[in-house]
Amino acid sequence: SVIVIDRNSTIRSISSDRDETYWELTPTQSGDLVRGALVLEESIVVATTSGHLLRIDTRDGTIISQTQIPIGAGILRDAPIEAAGKIFISTSQGLIHALDQKSLEVIWTRQVELIRRKPMQATEELLIATGPTTLVGINLTDGSTAWQQDLSQRPLVCTSKSSALFIATASEIIRYSTRTGKLIWRLPIDQSTPHSLATTSNLLLHLDTDGSLRA
Repeated sequence: SVIVIDRNSTIRSISSDRDETYWELTPTQSGDLVRGALVLEESIVVATTSGHLLRIDTRDGTIISQTQIPIGAGILRDAPIEAAGKIFISTSQGLIHALDQKSLEVIWTRQVELIRRKPMQATEELLIATGPTTLVGINLTDGSTAWQQDLSQRPLVCTSKSSALFIATASEIIRYSTRTGKLIWRLPIDQSTPHSLATTSNLLLHLDTDGSLRA
């Protein structure tokens, strides 16, 4: 089956090969669902802009667990991510919460500066928080700082693969080590505006706002 979230914040499980809906769910919690979902084994975790998180059984659409996290003056913009049996989610004001994957209980919380679009990347060892002026490597266990790296330019988008973190600014793409925060290399780019970065097994893909794709 395929899980679809529509513009009205309704979640549907539909057949991938025939016109059939297995179940649908419209959460009653306040706020719209943020774009995307965290996919786990036989469940997904979705979030609303107002700070509600729901873990939903993909087999029948029942809510397994739910919680509401503090968001302060911000909102939730991005779907949660997962690493080391924990779920991580951030607010627009840079508040990061680590939650237990099953119960959704908050394990730790910390405050950092974050860029607007998908500012967090998770590795097996650390959570990497990308801010407008700094990178912070955060220990998954307790939220403490493993390393911090100052940035000379404001990042626009970022992505990671294995031990590599890639950041695109208005003028270059930079690779950092996720383990140490050390700068590995930098590549100048022309007068384009980066929209997103993605990786394959051996390539870094750079999509501009004008629709051009480079590898």
